[in-house]
Amino acid sequence: MQHIDYECFEALKRNENEARSKTYIHYRSFAFYVAKRCNVPTDTAEDVVQMAFIKLYENAYKLESPTSVAQWLAVTLRNLCFDEFRKRTRHSKSMTDYRQHEEMAQTQSQSIPDSALFEGQIYEQAIQIVGASSGGQTLKDFYLKGMSAQEIATQNKEAIGTVTARLSRLRKKLKDTLLSTIKSQQEMES
Repeated sequence: MQHIDYECFEALKRNENEARSKTYIHYRSFAFYVAKRCNVPTDTAEDVVQMAFIKLYENAYKLESPTSVAQWLAVTLRNLCFDEFRKRTRHSKSMTDYRQHEEMAQTQSQSIPDSALFEGQIYEQAIQIVGASSGGQTLKDFYLKGMSAQEIATQNKEAIGTVTARLSRLRKKLKDTLLSTIKSQQEMES
């Protein structure tokens, strides 16, 4: 692959508009090729390529030579494509969870009084159950006291990552507890 000339590269590092345009024109087909090799849909490839060039313009001053532009673009595009796959996977999972919740809510609409749902009695009860488990105070602080993860970390003298990991683990446990509570109430009323 032929790279941009050194003058254009130096102008790109100074963030000059003309150099950005020349760089885009020079590398756009390469960028689309890399994005398509990552198996992203065409519309997503266009978005990813645009994001990659924006990041290139913001970080061009860090590059050492014209040959590093293509390498930097390839790595950035690959990472952005992976990010898109992760977003889709998470979105797909949350939509599946939402559909399951909707189906359950439709079949159980008569088993739980609306007042209990709206007043949060079931949610609070589930939080209390999960809160009694190991690390459960973090969940209580987060949901019942309204504390942020940073405030909990400061209070407990822990790293923020520790608190967010614990919250993630406890949220799954809370979801499972809520679903089993709703299911058991439905079975008792049947």
